[in-house]
Amino acid sequence: MNIFGVKMRNRYFFLTAMGVCLVLAAFVSPYASESPDGLEKVAAQGGFAPMEKESSARSLALFAGYTFPAPWGGKGAAGIFGALLAAAAGYGVGKFITRKSAAASTDNRG
Repeated sequence: MNIFGVKMRNRYFFLTAMGVCLVLAAFVSPYASESPDGLEKVAAQGGFAPMEKESSARSLALFAGYTFPAPWGGKGAAGIFGALLAAAAGYGVGKFITRKSAAASTDNRG
């Protein structure tokens, strides 16, 4: 049975995989390391970390410090939002590619 061009088993797989990702994002991301990431570590080892300036882009960052700026926020909320954002981006890229390849295949026929 097709719904919106997607077979039901594919939809169940997607929903199950998304559920697992969201549960992992919510419960595992609070245990993320507090240590600096690779770029910060290299800057500290190279001795040019003190030259870092606070930029306006960093002060406006949505996930500054890997937390979500909301009263109920935190690392778990940032993990959930990040997983949803990544899924939406992947879905959008997939739709764009399939639409473009479908248009190219119809152009080649004619």
